[in-house]
Amino acid sequence: MRSVKVFGERNTGTNALAEFVARNSESILLPGVFSALPGADSSVLAQPIRRERERLIDFAFAEQPPTLQWKHCATYFSDKDIATFKDCTTLILVRNPVSWCLGLWKNPYNRLVDLPESFDEFISLPWKTVARERLDARELCPPDLINLKMSHYKRFASRGLSAGHVVKVLPFEELVCQPLSVWAKIKTVLHKHKDNPILVENSTKDPSKSLSYYQNYYGAEKWRTEISAKTYRVLEAAIDWNLYGELLK
Repeated sequence: MRSVKVFGERNTGTNALAEFVARNSESILLPGVFSALPGADSSVLAQPIRRERERLIDFAFAEQPPTLQWKHCATYFSDKDIATFKDCTTLILVRNPVSWCLGLWKNPYNRLVDLPESFDEFISLPWKTVARERLDARELCPPDLINLKMSHYKRFASRGLSAGHVVKVLPFEELVCQPLSVWAKIKTVLHKHKDNPILVENSTKDPSKSLSYYQNYYGAEKWRTEISAKTYRVLEAAIDWNLYGELLK
């Protein structure tokens, strides 16, 4: 039976995609979060000190094989590691990089630094990466971080496809606004898929927000109104749009 591995940055719909796959196929989802790891100690998540909690989770992922690495990690793998993905379908989610920077500001998961008071300041913040991010605990401002992650996604996808693996890069916005289109792209590489899938109608993190809310918000790009013109120009210049476009080809 072909298993499925989901990769993607924070705030790119990785939970929604995993649930979509689980609801509508019999594929086995490979762990990508701490709680799903074999033998995970649930008490770790109750650790009140953020840095210690992140350190313990990092330690747990350090012991895992490539296919069980953190779903938000940089897909920077050796040739030997890449080979371990040959029997699974790998799905990679990518979000508009400017929108992603705003998403990280609103939902700064796994943060190890104090946040500035405004998004204008946040875009130049040295964001310290956690060890399981596989970036040697580097500090990168948000646009540099997403550029680096995209470069690793592209190389992973290219090397995997060259080796005959199943790798698909999916736009977050398409998953939200056109889920049936995404399903058409992935169903044939899943085990015993449904032809008429059940949609994920509510947010996996905020049940008060429906699919229609997200379709309206992202379909109309309402997030743009939350960014000042000056900051948007800075981000637009900092993002590697060629790389983003190549990923979505």
